[in-house]
Amino acid sequence: MLRILLKRAFDIDTTSIYSGEIRVFERSPELVKLVGHYESSGPESGAFVKTHGPPENDAPAIYVVRDGRAAIVSYFHYIKDLLEDPSITLERVIRGDVWGGSWSDHVRHWNPLARPKTLLLYYENLVASLPSECTKLAVFLGQKLLNVPTHLDFDGLHVVNPTFFPSGDNEERFKEIFPYMELFESIHGRTMAALGYRWR
Repeated sequence: MLRILLKRAFDIDTTSIYSGEIRVFERSPELVKLVGHYESSGPESGAFVKTHGPPENDAPAIYVVRDGRAAIVSYFHYIKDLLEDPSITLERVIRGDVWGGSWSDHVRHWNPLARPKTLLLYYENLVASLPSECTKLAVFLGQKLLNVPTHLDFDGLHVVNPTFFPSGDNEERFKEIFPYMELFESIHGRTMAALGYRWR
């Protein structure tokens, strides 16, 4: 989502730390245009690079956090539906028994509330008040907004690629994780509270 926003608002193309990711986009040429993805042959000064892993250096970063309940369910569907892994379970993703570890592990690695040169954006604010979040991005990047999107068109994105963009609605995700809330709270409750999320 952030990459689409960078493309729409600033006309910034982005690459990925994961080589060969273009194979995912080749299934949907429209997705390449939306994301502004290009394949990089190596490190580039000033490049905007997507990663889902822990930080490798102290370079400036934009960290987008989503309510852990929704983020975990979203990652579960990514593994199950996009990577086509029928063995994955929601419980495994909650526990962090997957590539990248748990949601809380990821937050701890990046420590976006305290990490220098890091802009922390909340997914929920991007959905609710996109123009003001774009302004934060412009200030952080030191770039002029070329276009100010008024909202994230999840319905339109779903039409382009329903597997890649299944749903932007947190409430739908909350329903899926509800049977596992005791486990979720025991593992992620402290991180949720530190980020200011309320779930009870």
